[in-house]
Amino acid sequence: MSKKELPNKDYQNFCAGDIVQEKWIFTYHEGIRMMGVIVAVVEKFYEFFYPNDPLYVVQDKIRVFWFSHGFVEELSGDMVNIISRANHTNEKI
Repeated sequence: MSKKELPNKDYQNFCAGDIVQEKWIFTYHEGIRMMGVIVAVVEKFYEFFYPNDPLYVVQDKIRVFWFSHGFVEELSGDMVNIISRANHTNEKI
């Protein structure tokens, strides 16, 4: 696992159309990470711990259409890495 894939407490904003890849830690299908497109987002759906707790984390609930398997899966945003954003802003990934 690279440093880029270590758990990140910072909120990551997703939007429909973003291209994502599942993180290695969640890969179980033949050791190949799936890639897909986000089709729906519920912002800040998951809250872990309490707001004043140093471990407090907020995550989006996303629905991803996986290209290789042809199905839609609903999961927490911390389970994927963004490969390409749908909106062309100048922010870094």
